[in-house]
Amino acid sequence: MKPEFDLNAMVQKIQTLKQNAAELKAVAGGIVAVDRNINRISASIRVMELDICDAADILLAGD
Repeated sequence: MKPEFDLNAMVQKIQTLKQNAAELKAVAGGIVAVDRNINRISASIRVMELDICDAADILLAGD
């Protein structure tokens, strides 16, 4: 059975995660632990961008 998923929704959620991480870093006031964790979170978000967003660009380009 083929899994069902909405690429556009996933791309939007990833972009929201990226924006939320940037906003949290901005309001963290330079707390080292928060900055380090946001950096790790941002790296994971970047991997999702490469996996999902770039694939969505290619797959949805024909639509």
